[in-house]
Amino acid sequence: MMKQWEKSVEAEKIRRKSRAPRVDLGRLGNLVDGQGNHIPVVVENVSAQGVLMQIDKIIPPDFEYDLICGQERVQLQIVWSNHGFAGAKIV
Repeated sequence: MMKQWEKSVEAEKIRRKSRAPRVDLGRLGNLVDGQGNHIPVVVENVSAQGVLMQIDKIIPPDFEYDLICGQERVQLQIVWSNHGFAGAKIV
């Protein structure tokens, strides 16, 4: 039983390395649209499917933004947004 658990832990470590996020979790950042407008966000989760962010406004889906955290920049397409959170896929 212990060997199986060790194998699953190793498999999870390998899986996490292969999907290493491009931005640090919990980092403050800005979504920047084509006109240069900035929307402050907090990055909550990054996965192969996309990004979950805390946000203080509702933004329309299907819009593309640049997520800027320090010197890092990732292009996102908003999938959904509600009061407090937004989900986006990495373009």
